[in-house]
Amino acid sequence: LALTPKARERGLMDRRELKPEEAMLFVFPDEKERRFWMKNTLVDLDILYLDSKGRVVSFASMTAEPRRGEHETEEQYEERLKLYPSKAPTRFAIEFRAGTLPLLHPEVGQTINLPTTWLLSQAR
Repeated sequence: LALTPKARERGLMDRRELKPEEAMLFVFPDEKERRFWMKNTLVDLDILYLDSKGRVVSFASMTAEPRRGEHETEEQYEERLKLYPSKAPTRFAIEFRAGTLPLLHPEVGQTINLPTTWLLSQAR
């Protein structure tokens, strides 16, 4: 679970693998459009964006980016990273191992059963 600003910022950075049964759920204190990137992320990931009721608003497959180059500033590195927008207001995001989306067959509007009341009470 990524419930705090620090945990949400760190996400799945620097992980060398993500097992099929593993995922990270990001819980935000408010609902708005979000953008994720693959900063310092070593493995490809799939992402589901959900609204405050757990409805799928969008999803994407995200590709690992080359690490920051030796002669590249932090700013240059961050500017070259591809952004993966939610395209609609979202309160939750779930990152999975790449290749999970085709197994889940997500559809926009589909509801994912999450303990939303508890999760939202934990988010900071």
